[in-house]
Amino acid sequence: MSTKDYLEKDYYKVLGVPKDASAADIKNLMDQYGRELGVKCEYCHAQSARTQQLDYASDDNPAKQTARVMIAMLDEINNKYLAQLDDQKYAVLVTCGNPPKVLSETCDVVINPVTGPEALTGSTRLKAGTATKIVLNMLTTGAMVRTGKTYGNLMVDVQTGSEKRRDRARRIVTIVTGLENDDADKLLRRARWNVKAAIVMQKAGLTHPQALSRLRKAHDFVRDAIGEDVESRLRQLLEVV
Repeated sequence: MSTKDYLEKDYYKVLGVPKDASAADIKNLMDQYGRELGVKCEYCHAQSARTQQLDYASDDNPAKQTARVMIAMLDEINNKYLAQLDDQKYAVLVTCGNPPKVLSETCDVVINPVTGPEALTGSTRLKAGTATKIVLNMLTTGAMVRTGKTYGNLMVDVQTGSEKRRDRARRIVTIVTGLENDDADKLLRRARWNVKAAIVMQKAGLTHPQALSRLRKAHDFVRDAIGEDVESRLRQLLEVV
């Protein structure tokens, strides 16, 4: 998802509070995020020129938009990926620096990239912002592998609603099965453009319904559905790619 997509999400839903939540309930939640990030309210909220108080409705502080994106990404990680795992773990916001004591005392794992001082004095989101993005990429990549969206290092759980994406699907099937492009296209059409099903159909010699059934029994993991790890031919090809 793009930054724009995250900013357009329903933030009451993302925060886990109803739209008629009281100011006190929302403040308690914001205090929790503040503790996790090790910052105070003024980090995200701009000060009103008229009252000299924090204006919680204002979007003038760029850090507020950054925080919104982080919270939306956190919601996606927890509810779209980690919720599918058996161990019922969940992620909290990460911070680059010294985490609050409450995190180290209550969390199973604290991801705390220590980036050191910024190259430009006064800058607060250069190295720290990059490190945070790397950590989030690491978490989502691992979650996608653990939830069966990959085969080898190929993303096989792909949407095929456009010609560009269908071309990507053809290339994935060609790489995995060794078929020519035209044959991969025919296979995908029989699989109704389901890349995982197409791979299982070709590898296991199954029909489309049989491939879907095999995938369901394998919890949507292609490797388990076909009963083999990535073959040596494909492994060598992926190492080159």
